[in-house]
Amino acid sequence: MGYIISGDSTLLSGAPMGTSGTLFERTNGVQHAIILARHMLDRGLLNVQIKNKNGDSIGGDELLEVIERRKRLSEDLRPN
Repeated sequence: MGYIISGDSTLLSGAPMGTSGTLFERTNGVQHAIILARHMLDRGLLNVQIKNKNGDSIGGDELLEVIERRKRLSEDLRPN
């Protein structure tokens, strides 16, 4: 299944010139999507979320629980 990971850059997380906007990355695996989301958060991006082609999404506190390995994420982006 395909996943899109997005996050809003800030002046601190953007390019050296201080650009802002939304960054998108694509991947086919849910585990890789979690890794990409974590990298975005580590770089200081805001509103990071993962969406799949079915319209399911996860972000905010639920995504943080998955990244911190307090919950697992299914392919349909439901934490458990």
